Amino acid sequence: MANIMDYIYWRGDLSFTERPFNEVDSLILTEFCYAKLGGIVPGFDGVGGISVRDAYARYHEIHSTQPELVNDPAPVFGAMASSVRFGKCRLYAFVNEVNTEAEVQFSAVTLDLGDGTYYVAYRGTDENMVGWREDFNFSYQAETPGQSMAVAYLNRMMDRTAGRVRIGGHSKGGNLAIYAAAFCDESKKVRIAEVYSNDGPGFNAAIVQTPEYQGILPKVRLIIPESSLVGILLTNPDERKVVKSNAAGLMQHDPYTWQINRDTFDEAESQSGTSLFLNETFRRWLDNLDDDQKKEFITTVFDTLDAGGIRTTADLYRDKWVTYNAVLKAGKQLGEEKQKMVVQILKALAAAGRETLWDETRRSFQDATQKMMADIADATQKMTADIADATQKVTADIAGATQKMTADIAGATQAVVEATQMMAAQRNQEDKKAAEGPTEKNTDEGQAEENSAESRAAAESQTAEAENREAAPISQIPEEA
Repeated sequence: MANIMDYIYWRGDLSFTERPFNEVDSLILTEFCYAKLGGIVPGFDGVGGISVRDAYARYHEIHSTQPELVNDPAPVFGAMASSVRFGKCRLYAFVNEVNTEAEVQFSAVTLDLGDGTYYVAYRGTDENMVGWREDFNFSYQAETPGQSMAVAYLNRMMDRTAGRVRIGGHSKGGNLAIYAAAFCDESKKVRIAEVYSNDGPGFNAAIVQTPEYQGILPKVRLIIPESSLVGILLTNPDERKVVKSNAAGLMQHDPYTWQINRDTFDEAESQSGTSLFLNETFRRWLDNLDDDQKKEFITTVFDTLDAGGIRTTADLYRDKWVTYNAVLKAGKQLGEEKQKMVVQILKALAAAGRETLWDETRRSFQDATQKMMADIADATQKMTADIADATQKVTADIAGATQKMTADIAGATQAVVEATQMMAAQRNQEDKKAAEGPTEKNTDEGQAEENSAESRAAAESQTAEAENREAAPISQIPEEA
């Protein structure tokens, strides 16, 4: 299946004027902004901007690739630079700040798309562990430093531009995009076209209940992979697009694995069972912890990692045994109360998992029972309908045959009646003639018969006479006079 790289090859020869901006373009730009653009793209104080094509030429000389990230932005950056669609887009106002003490990792850049619109891209969590700490801080802080910076950045950028603005980010960047759009100056919100969160974590209850958050939701486009493990954290909009990925589990968080159909994502039927299970488990777990417990747990875990020398994600894989021993040593140095607190919270997580599993099992059984009953009801209804149809057909056939037979009997009866009437009429006529006596015609016929009889008698007499004359002797024959 195709991914964002294939899309750039397919659509790269068409500008945004020729083919309008779409959700796949947004994912590409939110992946691109992971690129290290320091010293390449000017900040707010810089003069003008730089094209994507020129920026990549300088980037390639300095960095080439960023192997520390699973979703290395170098390939998509290079493809963008070579395309008509992205190559001439100009980059402005690059900001990047990582501050361990302030627990903030923030980066953003703005692109002029050349069609009169702009795209503000917020970077997600990179290789710095402070960024991961900040992600967990979303669960209890009313506003993280990164979220505050995101709002300030958007306000400042919109003051310097005119026209419609789209905002987006991947992972934590998606959270920052929604937050900035929700809490920026009210007068600027009318210019916001859409807000994209690509598998970004959600928000705590305090933020979700605000009118600012609720007001921006109609413009939010939440997109997650089918086995999302990040976009399900905390509270996110119920309306979401679930897309297919060619990876498994947590690796689906990588934008390169998302599947594309031309100008849109290849949608999955629903979230995977694992994603839904973890979603409910984390929700129950966090609901059972107050903000102080969340803060203490997160602080303890990340302080322990920091004490073990874990500053970036690369440190986790540098030497696993050294890393494990360092973290274990740091953990043993925690006070007894903190150790108990960590154990209790992890037990609460396990308990939430068991509760979710039990509820899912019970729900699955109920769903299966309901489905079976529905299937039986459907089958019964169908059988009843079939019987009714058959009965109706038989009844109709019997009625048709009866009607035909009745018509045949009526026809035969009518024929008999007519024949009887005809015979009766003929008999009446004969009787009438007999009663009236011989007619003139009959008298003539009788006279003719009588004359005929007389003629026959005369002829017979003459014949007899002739015979007698022949038999008599000649002497007895009288002489003729």
